[in-house]
Amino acid sequence: FARVEVRSKVEIKEFEGLPATSKKPQVTDEDVAHALTNKRAMHTEYRVIESRELTAETDVLIVAIKGKIGDLPVDRSDLTLDLGDVAYEAIPGLARALTGIPLASREHAIELAIPEDARQKELAGKAASLTITIKDAREKLVPALDDEFAKDTGEADTLAELRTKTREELERNARAAAEQELRAALLKEFVNRNPVAVAPALVERGIDSQLERLKLSLGMQGIDVDSARVDSQAIRERLRESAVEELRGQLLLDALADREGVEVADADVEARVAELAALRDRPAHKLKAEFDRDGTLDTIRWRLRQEKTLDLLVKRATITEADV
Repeated sequence: FARVEVRSKVEIKEFEGLPATSKKPQVTDEDVAHALTNKRAMHTEYRVIESRELTAETDVLIVAIKGKIGDLPVDRSDLTLDLGDVAYEAIPGLARALTGIPLASREHAIELAIPEDARQKELAGKAASLTITIKDAREKLVPALDDEFAKDTGEADTLAELRTKTREELERNARAAAEQELRAALLKEFVNRNPVAVAPALVERGIDSQLERLKLSLGMQGIDVDSARVDSQAIRERLRESAVEELRGQLLLDALADREGVEVADADVEARVAELAALRDRPAHKLKAEFDRDGTLDTIRWRLRQEKTLDLLVKRATITEADV
């Protein structure tokens, strides 16, 4: 006998007037200053170091790194490290540990204790045992923050004008982030108010999808989950709850789209393909043909329908504004 799992009937009980809070972001002078620092980084020069033998905070290194973080193996042959910028480093504490060591270091051993509050939750609280080989080192020369720098950016003629344009850009980004947070919170409320069963096979596929995203994220940090001695079943169980919630949201949005007659025009699909083609620097018609062959075009249409249905949910929600 063949076992066939079918989707449960999705019954929508509540979707009109769902409560949500829309945060009104405020861009501070400190935010603008930080953004200008990032712009200066984009125009920074990197020169070969000739006058000293030890690394300094002004250096950017390319290193080979091997070892373990907890039970996770690390093996990267070309990790770039800015020793002066530790806010977003892939491995917390690594930049500081490499400051002041010989520029000619080969298989330099270091031990790190990753903080419990590390931004990378999958690494938090773990002990790292690593060896580092410096393959290249450059001194970073950051441009002065003045009118000449503003002209060099191509965005403004004066520093004052550059500050104004930078603030406007930050405000646009902050509004977009607040909108994304609002939509996520509203979808969660929608799921909570409309219980729906999810077939076990569908849950397992959802976990597969989340696991692949996790592997991709860790892989970008040089961590190969597949070769690590980790309990894969335990990881799957940790992902189960979020996978089920994600699937419930998708099923409910599909049902609401059917109920309200939400449709996606061909022009909408064409526009999304054009956006993706521009990002990949490819002709739109060729990418569309490729997507049509492998089924990606149907996935794009489905995602657009989900987005439009969520737009409808937001439009009919009861939204309260709050300052951040």
